[in-house]
Amino acid sequence: MKKNIGFLLALISLVSCNNQISTSTSQTTTDSTTSQTTTGSTTSQTTTSEDSSSSEENYDTLQEVMDNLNSSAFSSDYICKENIGLSDMKNVGVNKQRFENEKLYNVPEGTIYLAEDYNITPNGSNNSGNLSILLSNLVNVKGNKIIKFKQGIYKFSATVDVNGIEDVYLVGDNTEFLYSGWGTYFEAKVSKNVNIMNISFDMEYSPTIAGTVKSVIRKDNNPVVILDIPDEFDLSQSIYQNWGKKTCSYMECYYDDITGGYVPNRNGNLFYNSPSSSSLRGVYDIEYTASSRELAITLNENFEYRTKTYEDPKIGTKVSFAYTMYENHGFHFVNCENVYFENVNVYVTGGMGFRVEGGKNVYLNRTNFATKKGSNRIMTCTADIIHTIALEGDLNITNCLLEGSHDDALNIKSFYTKVTNVNASSKEIDIAQTQNEVAIPYVVGDTIDIYNPENMEFIDTFKIVDIAKIGTSYTLTVDKRPSKVKVGQTVGNASKITKMTLDNCIIRNKRNRGILLQSRKSKIINCTFQNVVMGAIQVLAVNDIFKEAIVPQDIEIANNKFLNNYNDLSVFAYGDNPSKCVSGTIKNVDIHNNYFFNGHGDTIWILANTNTKIYDNLIHYSKALTSVIMDISTSSDVNVYNNVLYNLTTSNMQMIVSTSCTNLTNENNEERSSL
Repeated sequence: MKKNIGFLLALISLVSCNNQISTSTSQTTTDSTTSQTTTGSTTSQTTTSEDSSSSEENYDTLQEVMDNLNSSAFSSDYICKENIGLSDMKNVGVNKQRFENEKLYNVPEGTIYLAEDYNITPNGSNNSGNLSILLSNLVNVKGNKIIKFKQGIYKFSATVDVNGIEDVYLVGDNTEFLYSGWGTYFEAKVSKNVNIMNISFDMEYSPTIAGTVKSVIRKDNNPVVILDIPDEFDLSQSIYQNWGKKTCSYMECYYDDITGGYVPNRNGNLFYNSPSSSSLRGVYDIEYTASSRELAITLNENFEYRTKTYEDPKIGTKVSFAYTMYENHGFHFVNCENVYFENVNVYVTGGMGFRVEGGKNVYLNRTNFATKKGSNRIMTCTADIIHTIALEGDLNITNCLLEGSHDDALNIKSFYTKVTNVNASSKEIDIAQTQNEVAIPYVVGDTIDIYNPENMEFIDTFKIVDIAKIGTSYTLTVDKRPSKVKVGQTVGNASKITKMTLDNCIIRNKRNRGILLQSRKSKIINCTFQNVVMGAIQVLAVNDIFKEAIVPQDIEIANNKFLNNYNDLSVFAYGDNPSKCVSGTIKNVDIHNNYFFNGHGDTIWILANTNTKIYDNLIHYSKALTSVIMDISTSSDVNVYNNVLYNLTTSNMQMIVSTSCTNLTNENNEERSSL
């Protein structure tokens, strides 16, 4: 129940709460750790106030607060008088009013172009071509160009694209763009101030479908899962029939009552054919029988990348099947500056949802990649949802629902280059690209950080004072002698980073990560991560085949909810495996005022950090899903304080397990066994 609390009474009660500290034996276990301070770590029953003042009626019960925290993605006004770790109970999770209504970006005055005047109409037969032609014709027109679309469904047959435009606004009015194929919705290159507002995007024949297991048989000693297909999906259409045994994914799911959606089942089967591993097929064949509306999917039960030993799914199991995987980005921006999306819904894509290569500044508000209401679909994007590479400046993502993707909801990164030659006396470092996906640029004035790829140890930092470019390689003249730099070491451009703010967003019901963050000066605040099956947040620096950059630092993770995920929060750095690491690679991470509920695996994993603070967090377990709350290893100057664990199970849980740490401070962390 909600109650209004007067300012004075709230202040009195806050003082009362903050003075309630009990002390007993620490639950911390530490191995090979030096300079550790442990003060006031406790195990106790729920702390209660003996204050019987009239202000007590203004509080909610502890049970009500806990139930509200874990049953909704949204924040609320519920507050209890007990100190439960959180420094700001009302500010945990997503603000519903902002999420549903906040408007951040306006359409300015400018020249209005009515779409129907250019033969772009709900009944138009060439909307794709006509809109692309209109955009091309506006490239050399100065000023704000506002293209307005009427309410209704506009059909498109191909990608709408433009190169070199500035100050353009595509503005709908409860408008939907419906595409007949599985390609890209919109692509812009070398453009500035591109705005899309109040438009939804969908595909007439979705590349992602869903069905229910009707039976399982064997064919040539391979399992064949037969799905009952809803009327929504007409698999007799040529776009499905021409699949040709290419990329696809098969994923078994379960229904979640709280979110009202289907969630990938980690205990179920997952098979796929990836474009990067075409010789390793998880799905051998599919065959559709129109008369019975049955889709027979032949699986390779010995698939090398399977997540578990194959088991026949139970009759009635819900399955998501996708006919694409990574092929086509929903939206594609290359070297663009100032891209704005607001009040946009994207229901499905044939690959990544929103991909950015280079450029500067992207702003997304109330831009949802979510299943369409009333649809049987489970998967939205058949790859990542938001994927940025070498984006410079701001990436502000606010009030967005990101769900149901095959891969990460967000992957924010650049790429490393590598040292190919060093001339120390001339202060010159030769570098080359490590991949051919996006060439990483350098200019005079940039700062570079160099790391040892064997363990991601920091080597040195330099400022570029002169430069020579040969193709995509560079000779960098730097501001001091590179005496410690060696051939083969890793180079990150520390000047061209993505400063991300992920604010008031919901990420849920999906496989792989919620966010893969490899950047600096970034914030993840007031978000909810729910039913993410492979790590809600990963802030990382590793040396692997992808060569993704840069080593993170200056990261704030605050006021978030983590509900029923696997491995809630990980901040780690290493070479090619976790044993190859050094203390101090990732710097300055602040984790506070977060709520963690019933996560599988370690709640927080810290590896190769320095100056990391973990404080004022509430961890709550009603099921025995983990034995370690915080795993902190090979790190220095880590401060853990004022966190509360409610372990309402009969299993033992250790608040902190640490290995090979220096200056780990553990103060006023409590474990409680009942509400």
